[in-house]
Amino acid sequence: MKKRFPSVVAGILYIPFGVLLAWVSDMGMIGTSVSTYIAFVVGFFVAYISKTIFYSVTRKKAIPEQEIEKALLTSTLYIIPFIILAFMARILLGWSTMMPFIATATISFVGSATAEVSKSGMKSVFGSLMPSILASLLTMVWTLGVSILF
Repeated sequence: MKKRFPSVVAGILYIPFGVLLAWVSDMGMIGTSVSTYIAFVVGFFVAYISKTIFYSVTRKKAIPEQEIEKALLTSTLYIIPFIILAFMARILLGWSTMMPFIATATISFVGSATAEVSKSGMKSVFGSLMPSILASLLTMVWTLGVSILF
C-alpha cells in the first residue's frame, strides 16, 4: 500500500463538498474548479496530518504502519453519509449552507481514525487530541475562507 493512499482517498472524498460549495455560491466553472481543488487539498491534508501524528506517536509501540493506514481508510467511509446528507439538503430542502456537513464529516473521520488507532495500542493523549484539534482548525480556516471569499 502506498504511503499517501489514505490521504488521496480522503482528498477524493472531499471533492463533492467542493462541488456543493461552488453550486451553492453560483461560482461558475472557474470557481467550481478552484473550490474542488481546495476541497481535495483540505481532505488530503486532514488525512496526511492525522497519519503523521499517528506515526510519530506509535513509532515506539511497534504498531505497524499498515494498521494506521487501514484505520484511516476505514475511517474515510464515515465521510460518505455526510456527502449524501449535504446533497439531499441542497436538492430536497434547498439549503444553502454546506459547511456544517463538511465540519461534521471531518470530525467524524478524524475521531473514528483516532479510535481505530487507539484500538491498535496507541495510548497517547497527544495522539488522540492533536489530529482532532488540527482538523478542527483546518476546517475553521476553510469555513472562514469560504465566508470571506463568497
